[in-house]
Amino acid sequence: MDSAPPHPGRPILYFLNGTKSCRPASPRCPCRQLHHCDWDFASCIIKGPADVTTSEQGTVSSLWLYRDPETECLGNNPLVSHSAPSQEEMHSKRKMLLLISCVLYFLFIKYHFRDEVELRLSDWFNPRKRPDVVTTTDWLAPVIWEGTFNRRVLEEYYRGQDLTIGLAVLATGRIADQYLELFIQSANKHFMTGYRVIFYIMVDAMCRLPNLEPGPLQTFQVFTIREDSREDFHLMHMKNLASHILGHIQDEVDFLFSMTANRVFQNDFGVETLGTSVAQLHAWWYFKDIKDFPYERRFRSAACILLGEGDFYYDGSVVGGTPLEILDFIQEYLEGMIHDKENGLNSTYERYLNKYFFTHKPTKLLSPEYSWDTALQLPAQIWLVKAAQCSHMCLHT
Repeated sequence: MDSAPPHPGRPILYFLNGTKSCRPASPRCPCRQLHHCDWDFASCIIKGPADVTTSEQGTVSSLWLYRDPETECLGNNPLVSHSAPSQEEMHSKRKMLLLISCVLYFLFIKYHFRDEVELRLSDWFNPRKRPDVVTTTDWLAPVIWEGTFNRRVLEEYYRGQDLTIGLAVLATGRIADQYLELFIQSANKHFMTGYRVIFYIMVDAMCRLPNLEPGPLQTFQVFTIREDSREDFHLMHMKNLASHILGHIQDEVDFLFSMTANRVFQNDFGVETLGTSVAQLHAWWYFKDIKDFPYERRFRSAACILLGEGDFYYDGSVVGGTPLEILDFIQEYLEGMIHDKENGLNSTYERYLNKYFFTHKPTKLLSPEYSWDTALQLPAQIWLVKAAQCSHMCLHT
C-alpha cells in the first residue's frame, strides 16, 4: 500500500486502483493535475487539495485528500463525510419509508372518503327546526319530520353509495283490486326517485297485477302466493317476506321497506327515511296519552308491554331497515305467535311489532307525515303528507 505523502493536514480518504468508491467528478481535469479538482465521494461533490500518485499508464494509482487542521475544511468548502450505508441501515430505511407511505395512504383514504365512510347526524338533521314536535327519542334516535332534514346533504352522501332500495308489498283479493294500481303508480313517482328500486309485489293471482311499467331505475319482481284462510293477512305477508329475504332479497338490496298496499304516496318519500331499523309512528296514536296506547297488557303474552312501560305506538303498515334487521323482526314475531298459540293466547301483528321496537329500539322513527290516515283532520304539526293510507279512493297522486 502506498504511504501517504507529507502534508500538514490529516488524511481522510485513500483511493487505490479504483477499488474504493471515489472517482473524479469530471474528466475535465488531467490526472496529473487533480490537486484542486472536484471529486465525487459517495455521491457528494467535494473540492480540496489532494496528492495523487499515478501509474506508468497515467491512471490514478492512489489519492489522498486532506482535512485542514485549522478549519476542518477541504479547501474553501465544509467537509461532509458520507460513508456507504450497511445492509441493515438500508433495510431500516426501507422499512421507515414503507411505514411513512402507509400512514400517508391511510390519511389520504380517511380524508378523501370521509363523507362516504361516515355521515354525522348533525350534518343533515336539525331537531331545533321543529320545536312543536318530538324530534329526538330518549335513546337519541332522530324522528323525521318535514323541516328537520337537509335533503341536499343526504343526496350528496347517498349518491356515492350506489344504493338499491327494496319495496315489498302484499296485495291479495279485494285489497289488490282496490289499491294496488294506485300504490304502484304513486310509488313510481315519489318513492326514492333517482335511486335503483326493486318492487317485490306479492299477489295471490297474476290477473290482479295492474298493467303498469316500471319507471327509470325501477324493476318489478312479482310473486304469486297461496292464500291460506287460516292465516291473517300480516302473518301471511311476513312469512312470505322472510322466505324471499333469505332466498334473494338480502343479496339484492341495501335497504328494504315493507308496506301495505292501501296507501298513496303524495310527496317525496326519500333517503331521509333510510336506516338500519326504521319504525313508523302511528297517526292515530301519536297525539294520544301513552296510558291509552293499545299495547298488549296480558303478561303471559310474548307481545306484552306492562302498564307504565312503553314510549311510542308504532304503525304496523310500514317497517323498514336493512333486510337482515327486518328478518330479525319477522323471526321474533313468528316465535311470539307460536309461543302465544301454545299458551292459548292470540295477539295482533301490530302489538308484536310494538313489543319488538320496545325491546329493540329503532335507529330512526318516521313522523305520522309518512303514513297519515285520511280519515283524520290534519293538525298543525303535519306540514307535508308524504304518504296517506287510503281510507277513500278519491285520493290523487
